[in-house]
Amino acid sequence: MDIRSITNAWSQQISSLPIFAFGLWVTWNLTAFAGLPWYVETADAWRISEFVTFHMTGALLALATLLAGASRSTEIIKSSPCVIVGGILASIGAVFVILSNPDILPSKAIFRIGCIIAGFGTTALFARSAAWLGAMLPRIAFMKICEGVMAGSAGYCAMAIMPHPVNYVAFVLLPVVSALLHLFHSYDAAELRVLEPASRFDRKYWLFLAALVVYAFAAQLLKSGMFPLSAAEASTEFHASTLMIMAVAIVSVFLSAASTEQFGFGRIYRPATLVIIVLSIAIPLTGGFGDAEIGQPIAETLQYVFNLIAWGMAAYITFQAQGGAVRIFCSANAALVLGSLAGGIVSQLLATSGVFGQGFIIACLLVDALASLMAFFVFPERCISEMLIPVDEKQYEKKSDGEDHFAPWKDACAKLAQGAGMTTRETEVFTLLARGKTNQQIADMLVISPYTVRAHTRSVYTKLDVHSRNGLVRAVEATVAENDEPTDKQ
Repeated sequence: MDIRSITNAWSQQISSLPIFAFGLWVTWNLTAFAGLPWYVETADAWRISEFVTFHMTGALLALATLLAGASRSTEIIKSSPCVIVGGILASIGAVFVILSNPDILPSKAIFRIGCIIAGFGTTALFARSAAWLGAMLPRIAFMKICEGVMAGSAGYCAMAIMPHPVNYVAFVLLPVVSALLHLFHSYDAAELRVLEPASRFDRKYWLFLAALVVYAFAAQLLKSGMFPLSAAEASTEFHASTLMIMAVAIVSVFLSAASTEQFGFGRIYRPATLVIIVLSIAIPLTGGFGDAEIGQPIAETLQYVFNLIAWGMAAYITFQAQGGAVRIFCSANAALVLGSLAGGIVSQLLATSGVFGQGFIIACLLVDALASLMAFFVFPERCISEMLIPVDEKQYEKKSDGEDHFAPWKDACAKLAQGAGMTTRETEVFTLLARGKTNQQIADMLVISPYTVRAHTRSVYTKLDVHSRNGLVRAVEATVAENDEPTDKQ
């Protein structure tokens, strides 16, 4: 074996490290939320609810900090010390959580402080994955996320069969090992490009975030509304939900690999939202709260599957924008965390108010009505089609890393603009519209007012004889296909 083949083999191994780093992050979260390091008796059930509350509070504070200074946060996330500090903080939090066990140093204060510190640390590890996922083709990024979840689920299964002393050590070391794996992966040109700051969010993206909050709230409310299980029952329940999550991830990888031509999140987003809506009615009304061994694995799996979809859509939006990776991923995860935190808090308040059964039914029906409003009116599948423009993977495969991947679209836009007699400014607006940029983003990039952008947009629609963004995109796609035909025939 020559030096070149050894180097290529090593490069391939290095390129897989972010998957395992992300997988270890998933393993730590699955282990923590299952309560493996502390759930010994049914009386310890309060620790799981408190872990959800305080860990997610820490994560939300960390995400809010990153979002408040997006440009500076990007530079921090890119630095090696940040990911190391994140891993160390998560490990310190894990140590505090373990020390607070009743047989070691029973203390709610130590437990809560550990949860918050761990929330800060694990958030830094998650943010580190933003550039790696956002630089990939959306379909490939979704597959990598699912592969990371598969690896994380397998890691949880290994953690579940370890004796407690070994389990404790692994729980503490997982974040540090994840951070070290991230360090071995250096940023390439595409990843550095998506780390650049992007324009402000448009209205559809804010609706997307609002939808994530509502669905995460509904899923967490379903999961938290179950009666406490014994330690053995809880262990069995979480093992079942982890195996279900792994099965969904495996199926998603195969379906994504087989759908190179028609990949789109609308096809999986709509069924996931409908399942949440149906279960929000079915579980409480059919007594699912009383049979937690059945209802809880379903709710747990549903919540994680929806997280997969949200992370995949964040990767798609980052790839499309070619920038703002940290801001996009952190805002999407902040929406998920905020919804889950609210769901956990509401379930705790209802559980301590003396109206456990009826209160949960009413809360679920109200959330179900809100989720239905989001699914059918506020952020329906049509909004996803308008927000996420199709990606021509064949064109990307023909380009080297140093070339402009959007060149085919730019050429098609130039051809259409010339044929329609557009002005120079209209052509610029048209090209950015075709790339999925919003009116505000176009105004920022061209240094013109949003009202001028709207006027140019109306002119572009008139000259192309289209009536919506979808019609504009279809016209460009048809021209790209026409331009590509001679090359295919050769």
